[in-house]
Amino acid sequence: MRHSVFQVFLAALVAGFFVVNTLWYTSDGTFSGRTLDYVWQKSGQFVTQQTALESQVVIIGVDDPTLNRWRTSGSRLDRRLYANLIDRLASMGARLIGFDITFDEPSSPEADEALLMAAKRFGKVVTNCYYQGEPSGTNLSIVGRAIFKAVVLSEGYANFPYDLDKYVRRIRFYLPQDDLPIKVPFSLALYLACIDSSADKIDSCTDFLRIPSMPGVSPLLLSLDHKYQSLIGFSGGPGTLPTFSAADLIDGKIEPEKIQDKVVLVGGTAKELHDSFITPFSPRGDLPGVEIHGQQLNALFAGFSLREISGPYWSANLALAGAILAALGVAIGLMMTLLIGIILGALGYIATFFLFTKGVFFNFSDWWIALTISWFIAAMLDGFYQQWEKKTITGLFRQYVSPHLLEELLAHPEKIALGGARKEAVVMFADIRGFTGLCEDLEPEQVIAMLNIYFHEVTKVIVEHGGILDKYIGDGLMAFFGVPIARTNETEMAVQAALGMQAALARLRAQGNTGADFPIDRIGIAIHGGDVLVGNVGSQLHRQYTLLGDTVNIAARLESMAREGEILISGWVAQKLPPTKFRLLPRGTVPIRGRKGEIEIFEVRNNIGVSTVPARALPGIAKTPSPKSP
Repeated sequence: MRHSVFQVFLAALVAGFFVVNTLWYTSDGTFSGRTLDYVWQKSGQFVTQQTALESQVVIIGVDDPTLNRWRTSGSRLDRRLYANLIDRLASMGARLIGFDITFDEPSSPEADEALLMAAKRFGKVVTNCYYQGEPSGTNLSIVGRAIFKAVVLSEGYANFPYDLDKYVRRIRFYLPQDDLPIKVPFSLALYLACIDSSADKIDSCTDFLRIPSMPGVSPLLLSLDHKYQSLIGFSGGPGTLPTFSAADLIDGKIEPEKIQDKVVLVGGTAKELHDSFITPFSPRGDLPGVEIHGQQLNALFAGFSLREISGPYWSANLALAGAILAALGVAIGLMMTLLIGIILGALGYIATFFLFTKGVFFNFSDWWIALTISWFIAAMLDGFYQQWEKKTITGLFRQYVSPHLLEELLAHPEKIALGGARKEAVVMFADIRGFTGLCEDLEPEQVIAMLNIYFHEVTKVIVEHGGILDKYIGDGLMAFFGVPIARTNETEMAVQAALGMQAALARLRAQGNTGADFPIDRIGIAIHGGDVLVGNVGSQLHRQYTLLGDTVNIAARLESMAREGEILISGWVAQKLPPTKFRLLPRGTVPIRGRKGEIEIFEVRNNIGVSTVPARALPGIAKTPSPKSP
């Protein structure tokens, strides 16, 4: 079915609207998040040089054996134990020590002093803290800073933003608020401390951070989404990084070469500390937060930053793609568009894995959502357009065509040129002869009743012969054949219909006791054919499917030349009739008023038997004219 430009544009607009809203409500949701997990797992670990990177970070876990041996109250350890850890790690050649443990509240003065002095002696300790409040709001603050923060090398917040499904997949790399003392996460603070830099030297841009690097090395660029977040550089599940028990370290069971020149992160790994998270590599929620920081630090050392294509611009591009697909669905057809959508979906799937190897995450689920929504929008609107078109066609033609022709029109609505087209058609005009005198002799009610009976019978004949009644013109009518659906025998059917109309009139007059029972005696009919303009013509208040053009004008002029009971046809019609079907009487050529040249015409003659039917009074028609009022 051919649709208008407005209908195509409307499909594009609706599809774009639904795509944007769907992506907005599903952003960071389960579906898109699980797609990311799927790609992560199918593509392997994000940090591909895993063997080389393992030597960078070591985890010292405060695990169940450590808590069972040295806990003081609840899950707390004596801070002198942490001071002992610092001294022992320093003696083993640790490069840097990071504590993913909160020391924001004082304990005993002796223990706090021992921890402070140990951190001061080593001089290369980084501690954690937390931001409190909404990062995009104005009430953001930093809490949980260590009581010995004055002697530490750096600090970083340990928060992980959750997706809607409670998974941890991203990290907020930067807090742009100027009044915050801490602006970077724990892993980035460790990285900056390792290269003797600080957060003040970070260049913050809209979609990336420029991180200073070691001398002779290009600055590290960290991609950011519209929330200042980036995908975490996961390298695996629990135990991916070398992990040792704090109890084993204190007992001297760890060889010094496993610590020397390493960045050592100390954090809770015991289950009762509840410091583990659900991630793409730990669906059971058993990846400790300290190891997530360690894996991200490894990714920073390797210079890896996974860029995620997301945000408002991505949604806008998907909406545009969806709008184009929906417009194609309405313009070129649903099946062709479905094939295009399947091909685009497959290409998106392949592109996701290819781009992932280049450090770019293209979420094919968003792509599939946009394509699917757009196709279904196109399908629904196309169905709506078809129903509307069928309703329009039914309203236009129901009373003027045969049921068979109406079914064909509904099955092939594209053949109807509602907007206007040039086609070949056969046009018929018919008019009652002596109608003015009848109106003078009959009452208005009788005239209307007579016309209704007459028009019913002759219209039925036209419809039965595949014609379409265009309009009633006073006591006359206009009909046409060959449009909107062209056939090979339009002229023959038009002439047959004209003969049938005369026969119908004869039957009407034979139904009474005398011919006067039905006052209409003769009709004049003319038929001509040729090119016409066909379409839905009218105003916003009323429209009609009709024909225009020179062919229509000539047919009307010929009808005025037809005498009582005559059927006149043009030479154009005569040439297209079967040679032995009708008896034609040449009438020569005649001029047409308002038109140059002359038209050859013929009178249709045929032996028509008039059948006799039982006499009965016709409803609404008096047998004798009523006398005029004096």
